[in-house]
Amino acid sequence: MNFRMVQMSRQVAQDEVRRIRFRTLLAILAGLLLLGVAITRPVSAAAYLVINTNDAGPGSLRDAINSANASIGVNDQIFFAIPGVGVQTITPLSQLPALTDPAGVMIDGFSQPGSGGVPAPFPPSPGFMLIELDGASAGGSHGLVIQSPGNIIQGLVINNFEQDGIHIEATPFPTTMNIIANNYIGMEPDGITVKGNGRVASAYWAGVAIVGSLVTPGLAINNNIIANLISGNYAEGVSIQSLAGNDVGLNTVQFNYIGTDITGMIDCGNFHDGVYLGEGTHDNIVDQNLISGNDFEGVCIIGSAEASIRTHSNHVTHNKIGLKADLSQLSNTLS
Repeated sequence: MNFRMVQMSRQVAQDEVRRIRFRTLLAILAGLLLLGVAITRPVSAAAYLVINTNDAGPGSLRDAINSANASIGVNDQIFFAIPGVGVQTITPLSQLPALTDPAGVMIDGFSQPGSGGVPAPFPPSPGFMLIELDGASAGGSHGLVIQSPGNIIQGLVINNFEQDGIHIEATPFPTTMNIIANNYIGMEPDGITVKGNGRVASAYWAGVAIVGSLVTPGLAINNNIIANLISGNYAEGVSIQSLAGNDVGLNTVQFNYIGTDITGMIDCGNFHDGVYLGEGTHDNIVDQNLISGNDFEGVCIIGSAEASIRTHSNHVTHNKIGLKADLSQLSNTLS
């Protein structure tokens, strides 16, 4: 066996180990969701409390994120205890700080008193969603930006931003093991009314985007988008794409409703694809989702022969595509 073949054999073995580890984690997470168990951090984690809907200052979400980023190496938690009854809407006036601590932070919308959020895979988050991030006044911004490993985002409503709802960007760390679970992205808190992200159609934005970096190439691998409602966004529901010099792959999209309302019965489609896999991304898993009502393909997998871009080894399994939750027809336009 020549040297090149040995290298290839080792690479195949390493890839298989990564897949096994990844699927083991996924099975654990899916089991917790099926049992209705919220994802939690260790007791020793540093905690920051959001107590108002202000854009900045003490007790604001912006201040909590800044504090978590400054607490380097500590598993941080951001909880909510905003006074008042019903939905509490935070309207940022500019881009919220990116999550950059290598130890990660958990932002837990289910901590808001009265939320009644019940983490569950199907349908996603059937409880009360009481923390809303509305991007109406944020200008050219994403809802949340993740540039570090080990973050958990759950129990939030993220809508009306000009760019991506959640933007997960490759870094040299790498950006890995992030969990986006039980959120409404592109919808109002009722889970029925569309209020999409990407509302300024200057680029192909998404409800949730996992992308390579144009500034500092890196990796975005083993991230998990689980049990969310992702609808009404321009352009894609979920977009996973690599760029030159980056490695974006081994991510999972599972148990989501993509393109419908929370009942899985009403068309609230994303303006382009339900799930987009392109620009060389690889080994992603799209599994057990409801993907219907979107205006282009349900799932689009694309590369470029001219540019020698290979989008490969992606797995699309056990999804309901072009169907309602009751299995009656709700087509994606180009399916």
